[in-house]
Amino acid sequence: MQADENVQAGENVQADENIRLKVQQHVDGINNEKNLHRVGELLAPDFIEYIGASEQRGSEQFVAKLASMYKNIPDAHITVEDAITQGDKTVYRWSLAGTYQGPNSLGRVAGQLERHSGATVLHIVDGKVQEMWNYVLIPPAKGANLKISMEFTRR
Repeated sequence: MQADENVQAGENVQADENIRLKVQQHVDGINNEKNLHRVGELLAPDFIEYIGASEQRGSEQFVAKLASMYKNIPDAHITVEDAITQGDKTVYRWSLAGTYQGPNSLGRVAGQLERHSGATVLHIVDGKVQEMWNYVLIPPAKGANLKISMEFTRR
């Protein structure tokens, strides 16, 4: 029994690594190669991206957002840290690093190193991304005054 469990555990680790590598290849093909045409090929016609409480429908806004990122952080490199797939859903944790070259906005200046991390959940239907949930952690710019307050109530 123990030998069978060890073999199955080894197969699961290999399957997890294969998933991570496949997601990394997609991320490389889209983001690290800055290939906006490939993005359109991977998104379903009725694509929806959810960010926080908002949603954006259609691939055009998503492609425009990536184009802006490529312009402002031309050396952006995204690394897939972990990936898990179950059925038609894939979730992956990622990190981004690059040098900001965009306009001085929100306290960011040209030459500043940018580091972000987050997680993305994909719902894939017929080989295309139909829905995407993005959770991004963006640290405040240097010198920015950030105040966070929380209130807990019982219902």
